[in-house]
Amino acid sequence: MTVLATDLSAPNAPSINDVEAYYDAMGPFYKLIWGDSVHGGYWPAGLEDVSLPEAQEHLTNLLIEKTPIAAGQQMLDLGCGTGLPAIRIAAAKHCHVHGITVAHGQVAEAQTTIQAMQMQEKVQIAWGNAMELPFVDGFFNAAWAFESIFHMPSRLTVLQEANRVLQPGSYLVLTDIVEVKPLSLEQKQIFYPAFQINTLTTKQGYLELFDQTGFEQLELIDLTAGIAKTLVHTKLGIAQKRAELEALYPPPMLAMIEQTWPMVEKIYAEFVRYVLIVARKRG
Repeated sequence: MTVLATDLSAPNAPSINDVEAYYDAMGPFYKLIWGDSVHGGYWPAGLEDVSLPEAQEHLTNLLIEKTPIAAGQQMLDLGCGTGLPAIRIAAAKHCHVHGITVAHGQVAEAQTTIQAMQMQEKVQIAWGNAMELPFVDGFFNAAWAFESIFHMPSRLTVLQEANRVLQPGSYLVLTDIVEVKPLSLEQKQIFYPAFQINTLTTKQGYLELFDQTGFEQLELIDLTAGIAKTLVHTKLGIAQKRAELEALYPPPMLAMIEQTWPMVEKIYAEFVRYVLIVARKRG
């Protein structure tokens, strides 16, 4: 969740190459502002004062808690980023995790981290397209898509592929941004490039998607209130680390980031929600 709005023309659906270019460009931003985790933070009630890295751990822990998988079983991470959540669940559940990302730079960083943490036997990260999964039918016992599915051209195709490679009764856990009020074209021109969004759906849209792809939705948790401070921390980080950002990005791009963020924050507060969804493959 960060801002790269270099072109505010009508939003075009990003290709795989566009998503990779986004993360190549914004990887240094994430590292500087967020640290090693390429996902938002979660501040549950009673823990509103923890740091951003601690809040990121809370969000990862929540996904781990919501993902039933036994020791020795196989898990798929769709859009694994730099691999830290995959490493975390492999360590917590003693399972084997196969992560895919379309960004070659993320693959390289993830593999370096895996080796440094001596998790090679538990975690494998490779380049891969969630629309065309390179795995045999029924190979996995669980899957998740952690802040990744909104990048993908078709949720329907991704969910069909996830269903294909999961065993009956296996769980799919995902986080996504869903629309609760229709965004205008102008708002889409701001919001979609900022998050490299391909499409948005709604809570009802997920019920329909799951019905079409052989899943049953077990739980939908609206985490928006607990996630919102990520935006605040990011805005503060941009101001506090402006000198470092100036060394990373040319003035026009940095100016666009600074100008766009308040607009993104307003849209996020009024028009969309951040949800965690737990679904199960019918069997």
